[in-house]
Amino acid sequence: FLKKYRKSKNISKYQKTVCEVNLAASYIAEGSLDQAKELLETLLKSTKDSPLLHGNTLELCAQLYIHKNEYEKAKDSLLKAQNKLKNTQGLQSFYVKKWHAINQLLNSSIKTPSLVTRVLEVKKEAENRRNWETLRECDLYIAKATNDIELFNTLYFGTSFSKYKMKIKHFMPKKFK
Repeated sequence: FLKKYRKSKNISKYQKTVCEVNLAASYIAEGSLDQAKELLETLLKSTKDSPLLHGNTLELCAQLYIHKNEYEKAKDSLLKAQNKLKNTQGLQSFYVKKWHAINQLLNSSIKTPSLVTRVLEVKKEAENRRNWETLRECDLYIAKATNDIELFNTLYFGTSFSKYKMKIKHFMPKKFK
């Protein structure tokens, strides 16, 4: 739908850009990282005049870098996103906070309780916000960082979505698959 919508002649430039940001997010969620990278490179240029869209694009770049284990690049993108989104309200700043916590946890060779606690704090905030996707993502990245097979199993058997089950299996250590 998004691919078709972005080609529509009846939408404004802003609507097209919003569509492309959402398309980039869907590429990341689906694991189409090359397509996401290509679109994000374009969006980084085209969203410069919109702090909200540029901040969202930077946050998506950070997600891409996290998926590619490029944690320093992710950190840089998150700091830039945080700066762009500092005057906005809503979920955008919360998502930057979420990815900061996840990035720090995954980037550390020693998974200290304080790093896990930061992600758990985001998880608690997600619960308060009734943001179930973020809550589930926090569990997934904690399971990945700590090799917690019980948490992987809870996530795996707690979803009926086959694509999400594939994502969980991808994150699992080989010895548990």
